[in-house]
Amino acid sequence: MLNQILAQVLPVLVDTLTATLIVLIYALVYRWTGVQIEWTGVQIEQKHMLALQSALQNGGRLGLSPGKSVEDAIDYVQRSVPDALEAFDAVDRNRIAELLEPHMATPPKATDGR
Repeated sequence: MLNQILAQVLPVLVDTLTATLIVLIYALVYRWTGVQIEWTGVQIEQKHMLALQSALQNGGRLGLSPGKSVEDAIDYVQRSVPDALEAFDAVDRNRIAELLEPHMATPPKATDGR
């Protein structure tokens, strides 16, 4: 009878204790170092993607500014997110220019309604 109860309870207990121990270790590492543990590479890739997208948008705006060029926009992106460019294998200036192209499309001009 005791064996049957243990067979039912023990796996659940071990799973619960394992999860609790993992959370405790994570909390201690964060408290001591201030560094968050990345559970998967997906989180890192997402951060790089968002950072690159933001830099491309800002670089595109910069490139459209009076007195600025595509080269200025490329320089801005390279300075802003070197890690993200490396993560996506886009360190080449030509590749960055390709990525900037949609962000530097001239916005449609306002019409007077005629």
